Amino acid sequence: MNPENNKFKIILTAIFGILVLVGIVTFATFRSSDSKNQQVEILVWGTMKQSVFNSYIEKLRQDRNVEFKLQYTEKNINTIDAELVEAIATGRAPDAILIPHELEKRYLDKVYFLTSISVRNFTDTYVEGSEIYVQPSGIFGLPFAIDPLVMYWNRDLFSSAGIANPPKTWAEFPLLAEKLTKSDANANITQSLASLGEYRNVDNAKALISMLIMQAGSPIISVEGGYLRSTLYLRQQGQVVAPAVSAMNFYTD
Repeated sequence: MNPENNKFKIILTAIFGILVLVGIVTFATFRSSDSKNQQVEILVWGTMKQSVFNSYIEKLRQDRNVEFKLQYTEKNINTIDAELVEAIATGRAPDAILIPHELEKRYLDKVYFLTSISVRNFTDTYVEGSEIYVQPSGIFGLPFAIDPLVMYWNRDLFSSAGIANPPKTWAEFPLLAEKLTKSDANANITQSLASLGEYRNVDNAKALISMLIMQAGSPIISVEGGYLRSTLYLRQQGQVVAPAVSAMNFYTD
């Protein structure tokens, strides 16, 4: 068997960047070079909800007035790895996979890299942060959708405390906490500035803490000699504590 056949026919497509669907159109025409009139069905596996993916594709068809055959199969995030390994081994791999960026590194040796797009064009086109798909060998993934962390504020709660505007920086939080946190006679908190509790009872706690660490100045990991290295312990010149430590102290405070 040709070892190249063990790789996906197109490229990893990851869920991270802005909503850019033109890549799917590229997939639809990539394998039809033998005949201009031939329309090849593109097979995509992913962890995105089927209904959500279908709505994106339908919008693409309407906005760009293009037709293409695309079959998407929703997979369980806990079993997609095993299913892909089996599919590759038996020659039934999909043309593209749509997965969260947290899973991307394990597929670096299983996908083709895009060399037709320059790094400059890639960074100019996609949202900041999508550079994680750029490797020395080329670009191994295209951003497809973004699911950012968003903080909402309760205008009524702030107004009742005489505060007109929400905080603009994390540095303002300690003072606001004193004004907005309330407790009963038994020291039970009845109102809190933000819903930050223990790790186990906060939705998306990993993403939240990771964001705080990166905002504090730590990239969390780096790639050295082809291996991932933790940077949580590193601090820049003049820093008393590592950014990751500062972020964790802020969260627990």
